[in-house]
Amino acid sequence: MCCVKHLFQKIALVKHYFVIFVLLIVGCEQPPLRVGFVAGLTGPYAELGVDGRDAVLLAVAEANAAGGVQGRRLEVVVRDAGTDEASCAAALEEVIRQGVIVVVGPMISRHAQVTMDLMGRYPGVLFFSPTISNSLLSGRDDMFLRSISNAANQGEVLARYLHRQGLRRVVAVQDRDNAAYTDDVVAALVDVGQSLGVAVDVVAYGEGKPLDPGMVAARIGQANSDAVVLVANSLHTAAMAQEIRKQGLKIPLLSAKWAQTTDLFSMGGRAVEGMVLVGSATQPGPEFSRFGAQFRERYGRAPSFAAVWSYDAARILLDAMGRARELSGQSIKEAILAVPVYQGLEREIRLDPFGDALHDYRLVVVREGRFEPLPESP
Repeated sequence: MCCVKHLFQKIALVKHYFVIFVLLIVGCEQPPLRVGFVAGLTGPYAELGVDGRDAVLLAVAEANAAGGVQGRRLEVVVRDAGTDEASCAAALEEVIRQGVIVVVGPMISRHAQVTMDLMGRYPGVLFFSPTISNSLLSGRDDMFLRSISNAANQGEVLARYLHRQGLRRVVAVQDRDNAAYTDDVVAALVDVGQSLGVAVDVVAYGEGKPLDPGMVAARIGQANSDAVVLVANSLHTAAMAQEIRKQGLKIPLLSAKWAQTTDLFSMGGRAVEGMVLVGSATQPGPEFSRFGAQFRERYGRAPSFAAVWSYDAARILLDAMGRARELSGQSIKEAILAVPVYQGLEREIRLDPFGDALHDYRLVVVREGRFEPLPESP
């Protein structure tokens, strides 16, 4: 009887220490790693931001299902950058206060200056933008990386295409509310065009002067131009294309990469059929179809280039976080730049020593609600 009592005492003691062990394990569990996402989720640039956000959430969900990063779960802190600089600055400040070490975004070049200002105040945070392409942040050894090449390259590609097609008189319509991006595209279009004998007449709106598609179409008709280059977001590009066709103008329509989203089809309809846009050299990898199917299943729509590129950016960051010497912005940056080429969903991504993507723009054409490679692309 005494032995039985002694046995029960031992069992109780084992249970006691087991409970303590479990409590210690739970108490020592590391908090999740926080990744920030900041982009315009409302306003005229929302499609870029919403698709980017959803792609990052999908990438992080997949990473967590596979065990997280360095044994820790990931959490995405999302904030709406809105349209103006003040809203973006407030959103960035808020995610940084949440303890993030990396931020995906912002997504438009208008927010480049704000991002640069924040980097000066928070030098330990790494920023990775899939779509900011203006020259302000080019060639700088800082905490900003991007997987899109300079916007000026877009203007050059368009100018060379116009020259090859024999289109010599061109009207370029520019949205100056995002002048940090559109200025680079238009300046290169004008400069390279001039060197090739292509004259470009620039029509601008924004900065307090709202878009008037009717006025734009009338100006194009009066100019007797050979082609139109629309340097605006997809909604504005679609609206202008509709009005140009409504007024009976049959001239070729071209656009910068900014308009390459699914909104162009849904809002532009037949008016954008045959439009030539700046795209990228695409060679869909084996995971492209899987990603597209998962994105559609999760969100009920097809992914735009912003979703594809944001997913690539998130996976580059998560891969580097897993390889980094320590979980700091600087170490993650070093881990990213240590790899010369990343295979994205549809293209190879090559970064120079400053973290800028090398030029890979190509032209695409709208065919029956799809962006197809243009055979004449350089």
